[in-house]
Amino acid sequence: MKTQQDIIERLKNDGAVMFDFFPPEAIPFLTFEQAKPFLNEGALEEDPEIEKEWVAAPLTEENIIAEMKEYMDFAWGKAQDHRGLSASRSPSKMEAWCWLLGKEKEIDWDNHENYGAPILKQVCELFKFALPTYEGLLNMAEGKPCTPECSMGCGA
Repeated sequence: MKTQQDIIERLKNDGAVMFDFFPPEAIPFLTFEQAKPFLNEGALEEDPEIEKEWVAAPLTEENIIAEMKEYMDFAWGKAQDHRGLSASRSPSKMEAWCWLLGKEKEIDWDNHENYGAPILKQVCELFKFALPTYEGLLNMAEGKPCTPECSMGCGA
């Protein structure tokens, strides 16, 4: 399990990378003072427009896994809908959460075929999340087309 200091070091070393979903998934686990160097200029600890104060999310295994599980249905939906860029966000977010948990090496992050479905399957298996019941998604998770007549590029 990573610490707040591990998050800060990674943010310092990685810099801003286009389409990198590590910062938005990791920064909420930092205090405002820790996060401030990585936020937009002028970010406030207490935002009067939304009447909300910055509170660091608990950096616990239970909390991170709960976020992953909650997001997983949405992720499968993006894969099922063949949503390209939107679907590619899901494995990136999962990778950030797995890094926080110290489990990033247990998944083949390079297998982005079929809108990330094989990665989502690996994450589900690793964390014992339920797999989807839709046969098309299960096919995609195995590297096959969702249906034999699919023309959207899955299974190619």
